[in-house]
Amino acid sequence: MTNRIGVPPCINKYYILDLQPDNSVVRYMVSQGHTVFLVSWKNPDTSMDRITWDDYVGTGVLEAIRVTQEISQQDKINILGFCVGGTLVSTALAVLAARKDDAIESLTLLTTLLDFTDTGILDVFIDESLVNLREKSIGGAEGRYGLLSG
Repeated sequence: MTNRIGVPPCINKYYILDLQPDNSVVRYMVSQGHTVFLVSWKNPDTSMDRITWDDYVGTGVLEAIRVTQEISQQDKINILGFCVGGTLVSTALAVLAARKDDAIESLTLLTTLLDFTDTGILDVFIDESLVNLREKSIGGAEGRYGLLSG
């Protein structure tokens, strides 16, 4: 039996991968003989105003890999990343590669953006003036941290 970790976007709950019986990535993977583990992201609050991308990678994805290995008592893990969850997974795999750690047997990415130099149609909605406006209204402006003010 193989193990698979599902990493949803940090803006969604884990059940985005398990919506209903006929629309469930989890159900399909279980039917194929996988034991499935899912990352469940915490709702951020002001106590997390200094959390960084590296924190999501380290205490999120890398810790999920470690815990899955520990519970399953298997060294090799299959991992699936969805949307920005896949971007986090890809970053974590780069960290593992730098450490010469081959814990991941396979990687599956769903709707994951990896090359941010060409965002395609998103460029229609985002330009430098919009980025500047958002930076003034969310954390990071005037030395503050966090994604949202408050």
